[in-house]
Amino acid sequence: MKKIAISAAIICALGITAYMGLNSVPDEVYTEEPLVSSSAKDNTGKTVKASLIPLKQLDEDSPLLASNLIQQLTNSENPDYVKLTHKAAAIGKQKLSHTDFLALSQFLKLSPPGDNSLLDLHSLKDMIIVMMIKNGAFIEELGDTFNDILADPHQHPVLIDYVSQYIPEYFEKRWQGQDDLQQEEILKSLYKLLDRSDDSLAGTALSVLSVIEDQYPIVDQSLIHRKVFAMLDDSSLTQASRSQALRYLGNHPSQKGGAILKDMAFAENNPVMLRMIAVNSLALHTLKTGEPSDKLTEKFENEILNNPQADKRLLVAARAAFNIIQSSINNNRDQ
Repeated sequence: MKKIAISAAIICALGITAYMGLNSVPDEVYTEEPLVSSSAKDNTGKTVKASLIPLKQLDEDSPLLASNLIQQLTNSENPDYVKLTHKAAAIGKQKLSHTDFLALSQFLKLSPPGDNSLLDLHSLKDMIIVMMIKNGAFIEELGDTFNDILADPHQHPVLIDYVSQYIPEYFEKRWQGQDDLQQEEILKSLYKLLDRSDDSLAGTALSVLSVIEDQYPIVDQSLIHRKVFAMLDDSSLTQASRSQALRYLGNHPSQKGGAILKDMAFAENNPVMLRMIAVNSLALHTLKTGEPSDKLTEKFENEILNNPQADKRLLVAARAAFNIIQSSINNNRDQ
């Protein structure tokens, strides 16, 4: 769940800044009215609003850092997201106030308009998510924030993708195997993402659900299988999502799933990349079901390995799958 960061983008697109008039405050504090405010003592002992304290005046363990970070984000026309991402790393060891949490949560949920990926902005949000999970403060409310993002049809797909990938980690931090109503709501949001057809979020959600399914007995397996079969029937779906559907069938075997993997692996009209993933998943499927057969290895030989027209990339994948299945057959015979 590594993320990439590229060109910086301006924050004014967020449309969340409200500038207020100047106040009679000392020069050492900011004069803009904050988005969310709280009060505490600064290094001089004066009581001031949290997000009005310059970052340089805050101790490293100050609980006001998060609010000040938000103040910098919302009161700058051209923030340096890369620099702010490094600063956000300190959130993980802060004692966050509830005001800090609400400010960070509100910032995460605000979606920039348009189709621009804004990867620097989302890399910053990714860091904030990681640190908020690590911090562990207001962990239940953090789950509500995550679900709000997952369920928001207008949210940017990059952020939905990022949040989705952290759900298993959040589950481990939050429940450690116990059932919960909030857990069910998050799962419902992930199930709904499986219906996305205009981006790769269906594949991301399926990957996440697969991880959760392996760790918690709370996932609706029959529902996921139905969704996976529908994903593979939909040729308009992104190749990334259909690839993940094939991997799921390999890791979670079923009779129908095995038949679909064979069809996808040996149908010459399928994209070569999907066929490569299908043959690998088919090999895994046969190992998990304990049903490797000579007929299957013969099919590999006749339709791919001995086919002079076969794509070289497919040949490599098929040879590896063939060897795995043949090895399993040999082991069964020796027993």
